[in-house]
Amino acid sequence: QFRPIGLKIMSEGAWRSAEAYRLKKNMILITADGRAEDNLADCVMVTDERDQWTASGHVHRVLPKEGVHPGLVYLACSTYPAQAQFKSLATGSVVDALSVEDVSSVIVPNPRDAISMEYAEKAVEASDLFSKAAKAEDEAIKALEAEFA
Repeated sequence: QFRPIGLKIMSEGAWRSAEAYRLKKNMILITADGRAEDNLADCVMVTDERDQWTASGHVHRVLPKEGVHPGLVYLACSTYPAQAQFKSLATGSVVDALSVEDVSSVIVPNPRDAISMEYAEKAVEASDLFSKAAKAEDEAIKALEAEFA
């Protein structure tokens, strides 16, 4: 989601190793649980804004291999064929869930042509623009709320 909700502040001392929970720029996050017909396997790219944040184990972290454009990984994970694979692997009787093994078994395309690379760049740019838009909206809301004070 482009706007984080339900943020919680935790001391990094709460974990044996916070590094396992740390997000890195260009990492692709995939929701690990939810309803298969709803938000299970939703994808988002970590932007500068969220670099070094930490997140729970309720999201899978996909790091593009060296030389693979993160925008391509994001787009590939968002395609209908990849989403159909993710959702078909979901288990659970009330809340559907994906395991690390499920996510790592999904086959995604990795095109290298110029048009695909252009789309990959646009995907990264769009993620950055969503972050900037959310920040601008927050600033506008604060300014408007100040008028009520």
